[in-house]
Amino acid sequence: GAGVGGVGEAASGTLGEFAPEGRVDAGSASGLVSVTGDSSNALLAAARELVAADTNAIFGGAGNKLLQLAHGRADVALMHFGTSLWDTCAPEAVLAARGGRVTDLFGAPLVHDADSPAGLINRLGVLATAPAVAHMHDELCARMRADARLLALLEDMGSATEGPAGAQAVDVSRCLSGAPLSRAWIEEAMCPPAAGEAEPAHRLASYSAPEADAVRGLMSEACRLELEWAVNPDAKPGAASVPPPPASAFYKRIAMSELEHARLKARTAPLKLARDTRSYAVEATFLGSAACEALVNAGVPVARAYAVDLRPCAADPLESRFGLLLEEFRREDGWSQHWLCNAAQARAALAGLAKLHAFFWEGSKFWAEAEGGGEGAAACEELTAAVWPSGAYWQPSMQPAEQLTELVAKHWPEHARNFAEAFAQSPMLEGVDVGTLGARLQAVAPQVGAESHPFGSTGKGAPGMKTLIHGDPKAANIFLRETATGEVQVGLIDLQWCGFGLAATDVAHHIVAGTATDCLSVDGSTESALLDHYHAELMAALVSLGGFSPERAAKLLPRDVLEEQYENAVLDMARVVFAYQWARVKASPATLAKNAPSMGRNSYNKSVEHACWLVGTTDRVLKRREARGAGQAA
Repeated sequence: GAGVGGVGEAASGTLGEFAPEGRVDAGSASGLVSVTGDSSNALLAAARELVAADTNAIFGGAGNKLLQLAHGRADVALMHFGTSLWDTCAPEAVLAARGGRVTDLFGAPLVHDADSPAGLINRLGVLATAPAVAHMHDELCARMRADARLLALLEDMGSATEGPAGAQAVDVSRCLSGAPLSRAWIEEAMCPPAAGEAEPAHRLASYSAPEADAVRGLMSEACRLELEWAVNPDAKPGAASVPPPPASAFYKRIAMSELEHARLKARTAPLKLARDTRSYAVEATFLGSAACEALVNAGVPVARAYAVDLRPCAADPLESRFGLLLEEFRREDGWSQHWLCNAAQARAALAGLAKLHAFFWEGSKFWAEAEGGGEGAAACEELTAAVWPSGAYWQPSMQPAEQLTELVAKHWPEHARNFAEAFAQSPMLEGVDVGTLGARLQAVAPQVGAESHPFGSTGKGAPGMKTLIHGDPKAANIFLRETATGEVQVGLIDLQWCGFGLAATDVAHHIVAGTATDCLSVDGSTESALLDHYHAELMAALVSLGGFSPERAAKLLPRDVLEEQYENAVLDMARVVFAYQWARVKASPATLAKNAPSMGRNSYNKSVEHACWLVGTTDRVLKRREARGAGQAA
């Protein structure tokens, strides 16, 4: 038989062989069978209608229904809105062990949290699928999220008279305890009372989380919240003249134990899971810091945090949870993301990064204010404690040590075989020694890693060149908009990997991972033009934002040093791509084509042309480095 047991906070269980049993309806072997109770509840009837089973059978008891699925006698189970967590917890474990799935009607896990606002009642119902049809679970939940009758269960969503319009990302727009976000929490974060006032000027009348704007990633989930504000009748006279808060916000939710990829990492790469967990704490802390506020006030747009809910668990990173309610770069205000940045967009992005780098450059006005103590010193200390000592997720200290010693050379022959036809046909690879590339890159990987990340565990420092870097400036993490004067503004998001480093690592990351083909060339000339542009923007920003004199700025990062650091960073990125990113998916033209629609993927993971450019550029930069070494030896 099957059994599940728990003692204290630790749980264990055994799963024996299930004796085969016949279907609930012997005539339904090829049709979908659902089991429900005998409730006449209209919402439960609506859920049954959406499942559209060929057979609906009546079974009493939550555990009994789930066991019908575990035994294969039925395919789908629906439960009314009054079951308790103690009714479902043990049979859920049995069904999950068999390969089935259990969630609320909208696809959210049943969260066993004593502090949940929903208490111990499964008030959003229960939907379960048997192992044989578990692949249908997400589709069934999507039907529920699009049904106006069931969305009426969500008291805080929609208007005062009707539920939200259209499908809703109810499984994402939840607090960390599992309940749907409350209007009160959003209102408190975005519209607190003014100083000396007891009531806010506005109340949040309703909100919605459109399914079309939801993102369900491997390591996080997010959705757009559309907000409807109303003047607070209890506020002081004149509240109507106060502008309402923004009409939308961005909600990012990370519950590691609910993410399949995080659970996989817990088993196969626990150190990476611990690293990823810390990255969300870094992002949340930075976005709520005085340093971030100062950066935005200086004219560098960053999506700041209205509220953060941090629940890290160092003892078991899989139990870590993070919730961030963020400012949104609204499309209604002209902001947009791009699949990859064309030349004009890349120039704008690099100018935005130059401002970030200049503002936090070692010795800038920001750091100088710390010498006077007070708020300036506190802001500097807060920033230093918040971000990574060495930024960028691809640095050696955040990757397996074997990448520096063997993994590039080990995996390169497979890449060469998988891309053989594409490499042979690419004009980007004329004259490239593809066969030796892996071994040549492996030989310089330790030195390149140390030079690209001088403030990491393998680095030796870089006096006068330390700044705060974004750490992951791919195209998806940069918003752009054009003003009436033709200026292109840049907004930065997703700062999980921000920390101290060399500005050139951000520049290389953006060019390598986030730019379109009009930014790339066989001989490096177009990339060199982008470096010229970045350098000019940095020199200007070091004066205007950093407080340096033009003469001092010119000495902080000479143009030739920028190019050398950029080339090192390109090689260091290639190390991670060849040793890890391509290796883990057995990359080929077919896998890149499958990734092509993705907004968030890096260029070399979704475009064969970009993959060929990276290989060709790696060879070209290696040859330059090898030539310099030969010259020095002579």
